[in-house]
Amino acid sequence: MTRRSKATHRHQRRREPHRDLPSIVIDGRQVPVHLKEHHAARRYTLRVSRRDGAVHVTMPKGADRCQAISLVAANLEFIGRERNRLAPPVPFAPGALVPMDGHDITLVRGGDKGPATRYDPERRELAVKGEGNRFAWRTEQWLRETARRRLIDQCTHYSELVGLAPCRISLR
Repeated sequence: MTRRSKATHRHQRRREPHRDLPSIVIDGRQVPVHLKEHHAARRYTLRVSRRDGAVHVTMPKGADRCQAISLVAANLEFIGRERNRLAPPVPFAPGALVPMDGHDITLVRGGDKGPATRYDPERRELAVKGEGNRFAWRTEQWLRETARRRLIDQCTHYSELVGLAPCRISLR
């Protein structure tokens, strides 16, 4: 009889993660449901993602998947209310208006020369190069980077006021 190494044994003991439920139907719309076990969870938690409206259920390690499904089924009304509170998604396409600094900025197609994205604060326009998905991707990247820069500036300012240094800052 051969003895297995600890690494192999540990790898084999890992449980398969729970498969996601395909979706539920709320107000005639398909809503994805994601189940996740977490080692530090002590109870079941139900969350509606602000990013895409998906339902996330976090449960303790080794918990019963049927209870998680029952939790979702028992809270369909709550899930519907939370999804209705979400802001409608803004399609990043030329001509779209995107809220920024209390004003709407207009997305326009950029020219052949210059940077991939260029913001004109006087005209409240963001010129973006690219077609289709590339246009949307560049717009999203510019908005994320702008938000990250502003967040770092504000965190630095307020942390200096209280005599602290900000730690790592990340956006998801």
